[in-house]
Amino acid sequence: MTERYVETALTSFDVVIQYGLATPEGLAVDWIAGNIYWVESNLDQIEVAKLDGTMRTTLLAGDVEHPRAIALDPREG
Repeated sequence: MTERYVETALTSFDVVIQYGLATPEGLAVDWIAGNIYWVESNLDQIEVAKLDGTMRTTLLAGDVEHPRAIALDPREG
């Protein structure tokens, strides 16, 4: 039963962010606001974009040292 689910679940995907990525390591999705967040460990920054890849913005740059993961609580904003 599990094997069949895996086969059908991964039949297609959409590329959201394709260019300008150095070393994305962490990923978090805010399903309430419709945002995706990721960390760029070699650039020491945190970025955000809408789920369709638009409105890409750097939230934090240089104030963190080698970020590797990110977590968020969409209920808290």
